[in-house]
Amino acid sequence: MRQIIDIIINQETASRVVVVGNSFQPPDSSQLIRLFYGTQVLFRASIYSKSPTNAFPIPETAAFIFGIDDIPFSDNEDCVISQNDKFNITEDWDEINLSQGKICFRVNLSTTTLKTALQSKTSNEATFYANLWMLTTAGNVILASFPVVISKIFIDPNDPVNPETIQYATMDAVNANFIPRFPQNSNWRFKNASFQYKFEDGAWRTIAFSLGDNNTPVLRFGEPEYE
Repeated sequence: MRQIIDIIINQETASRVVVVGNSFQPPDSSQLIRLFYGTQVLFRASIYSKSPTNAFPIPETAAFIFGIDDIPFSDNEDCVISQNDKFNITEDWDEINLSQGKICFRVNLSTTTLKTALQSKTSNEATFYANLWMLTTAGNVILASFPVVISKIFIDPNDPVNPETIQYATMDAVNANFIPRFPQNSNWRFKNASFQYKFEDGAWRTIAFSLGDNNTPVLRFGEPEYE
């Protein structure tokens, strides 16, 4: 599934335009193309020359290239490139007609180069520039050059990172690790279901009562535990 964007191009001025009545006008700020990193887009272009009634015929042997970047004359890898094999795929648009100036092309906005460029921007969106070229044996023709606004995304569909799962303590774990003292900082504490006393040697000893001979109560002490 791709986002579909229809554009109108005046080849005479190599610009993206809108039709107002019987003439071309430049798009206003509300008609800017807004794209999002991580998406796949299908542009459907209707190309004219001078007026909306004069379609621009495209040679059958022509090839195309479309790209988006934020640096002119960049010798580095372009942010977005659609080569000729991404153009005029029959299943994408049933109105493809070179003689009538109607072409379409797929654009991948998930490139690492675009992501890096966006990460270098301080705002959540940035203006890039798109170029649509027609390549012929007679020479290369730029059909259109126009700005596009590309927005950062906050969940990357290509590399989502799951949040860490919070580990909640169970009562068994609390009981196994929590050793209360009575009162705070005293020499008494409760551990392993038994009372313990801290003697002068610094060792804790469990205190237990039992019955000895003739049912006489006997006080017993456990093995020393040192902290």
